[in-house]
Amino acid sequence: MVHIGHASRIPLRRIADLLAGWQRGDARRSDALRSDCPARHRAPHVWLADGRSTLDLFGRSFTLLPLGANPPVASEFESAAERLGVPVSVVALNEPEVAAAYERALVLVRPDGHVAWRGDVWPDLEKLLDCVRGVSPAPAP
Repeated sequence: MVHIGHASRIPLRRIADLLAGWQRGDARRSDALRSDCPARHRAPHVWLADGRSTLDLFGRSFTLLPLGANPPVASEFESAAERLGVPVSVVALNEPEVAAAYERALVLVRPDGHVAWRGDVWPDLEKLLDCVRGVSPAPAP
C-alpha cells in the first residue's frame, strides 16, 4: 500500500468509479453534482490578505469556501452536514484573487486539499454530501 499526502476516508475505488462515470458521461452522473474541477485536481494556491495561503485552510475537515461579495448562504449546507455527521468548516473569503482562481461562488474542498465540488448554486445538499463522502454514487439526473 502506498500513502501519498493526507489520508482520505473516501475509498479510492469509489473516487475512481465516480470520475470514470463523469468522464464517460454515463447516466448515473448528475448535472447538479458535476464539477468543472474534478476531485483529482488540487485546490489552487492563492496568498490571502492576512499572509496565509488558501492551502492553509484545508486539512482537518471538508472546507466550504463561499467566495466573493455576495456568495450563496451557507447555513443550510452547514445544517445538512451536521445532520449527516460530516465535519465541515466554512471560510468565507471576499478577495478577488481567490474568486478568480476558484472560478465559482461555492467551492467544497476535501481534507486532502482536492476539490470535491464547486458551483454557483446549491444542488440537493444531502445528495452532494453523500456523494463527496463516498456513501452513494452521484444520483441519476
